[in-house]
Parts: sequence; C-alpha cells; structure tokens
Amino acid sequence: MHNDYNVNYKKDLQENKKKRMLLRIIYIALCIFFLLIVAYIFLEYFNFEIWKDKEEVISKELEESEDKEDLNQATNNSDKTSNDDTADNKDEINAPNNDVTLDDEYIIEFLGNNAKGHKEAGTDELELPEKNSYTYGEKVPESEAVQDDYFDDAVFIGNSQMEGVAIYSSMKNATVLAGKGIMVDTIFTKEVIKTKESNRITIISALELKQYGKVYIMLGANELGWVSDIEFIKQYGKVIDKIKELQPKSKIYVNAIIPVSKEKSEKDKIYNNVNIERFNKLIINMTKEKQVYYVDSKEALADEEGNLPANSTTDGVHFNSIYYEKWFNYLKTHTVQS
Repeated sequence: MHNDYNVNYKKDLQENKKKRMLLRIIYIALCIFFLLIVAYIFLEYFNFEIWKDKEEVISKELEESEDKEDLNQATNNSDKTSNDDTADNKDEINAPNNDVTLDDEYIIEFLGNNAKGHKEAGTDELELPEKNSYTYGEKVPESEAVQDDYFDDAVFIGNSQMEGVAIYSSMKNATVLAGKGIMVDTIFTKEVIKTKESNRITIISALELKQYGKVYIMLGANELGWVSDIEFIKQYGKVIDKIKELQPKSKIYVNAIIPVSKEKSEKDKIYNNVNIERFNKLIINMTKEKQVYYVDSKEALADEEGNLPANSTTDGVHFNSIYYEKWFNYLKTHTVQS
C-alpha cells in the first residue's frame, strides 16, 4: 500500500512501546512509594505505642514508690510519737529496742547488715560517702560557685554553639570537641576534630583519646526539623550511653537547648522556641532515664518571655561574648558535688 502521508509506522510503534513501558515504570514506582509510606506510618505508630506503654509503666512505678514512701513516713512518725511518750529524753537510746533511723538506713546501705553494730561503736570513725541530694530528671539546683580550675578536666561537646566555648577566655582551660551542624547521629560520623597529625576524626573518636572528670554536652538545635521526636531522643540516649562507656568516671551534664530570639522564633516554622521547649522536655526525661545531670542553661540567657535577647545575637541563634560569660557564670553556680 502506498503511504501518502509519509508515516514511519515502525518508528511510531517503537515510540508507543516506549511510552507504555514508561507508564508501567511510573505505576510501579508509585506503588512502591505508597507501600513505603504505609510501612513508615505503621512503624511510627508502633514505636509510639511502645514509648507510651513504657511511660505508663514508669509512671505506675513512681506512684507505687511514692505510696510506699508515704507509708514508711507514717510508720516512722508513729514510732517517734511512741518513743517520745516513754523516754525521759528524746536523745536517750534504749539499745535492745532501738529502731532503725534514717541515719542507720544510710549506714546499712553502704556497710551491710553489721553496720548498726559499727554505728553503736561510734560513727565518727566511719568514712561514709556523702548523700547525693540531686534528683535525676530535675534541673541542677543553684550551688556554691566553683573556681575556674573546676573546668581543668572538663570537655564541652556539641554543635556550633559549643564551638564558641573555645573562643572566650573564661573557659580556655577546658577542652572543646564541637563542630558546625553536629547532631545526635552525625556526632558518630562527621569528622570535625583536627588531630595533631592534621587529620580529622569524629567527636566520639576524639573522646576516646583522653579521660575527663566532667562532660558538658549540648545537642538538639539542628535536629528540630526531624520528622520523629522519638527517633531524636532515642538517638540522644545512644550518645549518652556511648559517653558513659568511654568516660565511666566523669560527671555528665546535659545542657538544655538554648532558645532563639523572638524575631527568629516568630518567623521560622521549625527553629522556634515552641519546638525548642518541646525538645527540652524530651531531653530532661531522657536524663532521668540515663541518670545524668540536666543543666537548664537557658535560665542564664533567656529574657522574661523565654527568648534569646535581641542584643545578644546577630542571627537569632548564636550569642555573643557577653552572654557566653553569663552562661559560664551559670555553670559555675550549678554543679553537683558528690
């Protein structure tokens, strides 16, 4: 048959075949994408339920513990009233019927079942460890100011805000292992610490090279855009576990995320003080679980509205030398002595 229209049928068939193949590929890709979304939603829901159940168990244990403490307190008060009625002097001790006091319990905790006999022989001869007044899961309370040499064996770990510690004179005696953009996951992988051989290693690798008495860590600002809050705090917990492994004798202070300026907070949908406060609540709960110290550093830097003052920053996030001094002074008056 004569082709009056000069149509290349073979080429046309090939092009149609390519179009059908492309449509099949697009269809398959969309199906895979949809299945991945369904799987992600399922895993997020499953993780949320596990976290929720864990919180309920912890809450129940705390309630039971509080009830037990109330019962013990009521019993002690009853015993005290009975002893006051029968004794001529409240300081007089009847050895055969002597009840265990709070001091006795403290001695027994460290010396074993024979501790009470040691107490009767004279507690002045005993060297007992000091009681730790700090409660995990609460911010470190104000304490007597320490001297600058307290930070001789301290290391500061974190993101670009921690990098500023190396710049200002008050903390020149402390070690700084920090880098721009560091997060709770990249702290294991991003090589930002320069060695004597001019190589670069990760913060975690650098932490293996020396033992410190105190570790100050501040992370979380760069992670505010993460999809999963649970994944963030779970990864932060892994960081703490690793620090404990590498620095078994150190005190670990976890710093609160510092707020941003009011202007930054109002304009940014991610890096704002509402999200920062949400993350700080996750962090303080994590410090309770991991039994490390929580330092509410934002108390030293935020204004009455909870924002970083406009005169303290040029970009709304990083603060100047005057406010680093405020932060350093806060750290000096918020330490745990044990």
